[in-house]
Amino acid sequence: MSNRQAAGRADDARERAAATTVLPAAPRRPVPPGPTRVPAASSHRPVPAGAITAGVLLLVVAMLVGLGFALRDGTAGVVEGLAPEVDADAGPTSQNGWPVVGDPYDERLVMLPGVTGGVRAGDVATVLGHVVARFGAEIEPVDEMSSWGWAHREVRGGGDVSNHASGTAVDLNAPAHPMGEEGTFTRDQLATVRSILEDVSPAVVWGGDFDGRKDEMHFEVVGGPEVVAEVAARLAAGG
Repeated sequence: MSNRQAAGRADDARERAAATTVLPAAPRRPVPPGPTRVPAASSHRPVPAGAITAGVLLLVVAMLVGLGFALRDGTAGVVEGLAPEVDADAGPTSQNGWPVVGDPYDERLVMLPGVTGGVRAGDVATVLGHVVARFGAEIEPVDEMSSWGWAHREVRGGGDVSNHASGTAVDLNAPAHPMGEEGTFTRDQLATVRSILEDVSPAVVWGGDFDGRKDEMHFEVVGGPEVVAEVAARLAAGG
């Protein structure tokens, strides 16, 4: 082996040794620990069972109270049986000055054939009963489902207490003679209405003669007790 070959082999050996030498790893710097993270407390706390029960009870009570008001308001109409009792001697009066009756079962009210809700007993019943009887016999049959007397309410469209509230007015066949409309009776029917009004004058007027808004279904007492008593006596005597 020549000197040149020996030198080449020595160089190769050195290169292989360098390639297989493992260098030591570079030292790592310690990383300072960060702040300890604590999970945030939940804002939703468990609700005690007693609180849930109390809440449910309050909700039920509120619903029942609301239902009571709804039922009370829902009865307000033609006949309002939940109206408070009124003292006839000291209580309010209707538009015509007669004492208001607050209860549909009050003994001061009596029923008329074909009319829902009573009218005031005594002379008023005699006079209005004459109107209803002649109307049904000579004009058109009185439909009980759309004809009424007593109703505890205010005048429609006004603030006064309606004469219905004192049992001194009747509405007859309301759908056929709507409030605010004129000419709902034929000429012959209107002539009969005038004849009936003559019988009960001056104690009763007809809504078709009202100033302003007409109310052709409506007949009401306008006289006081003495006037109504005189007309009732005349009717009873056949006059």
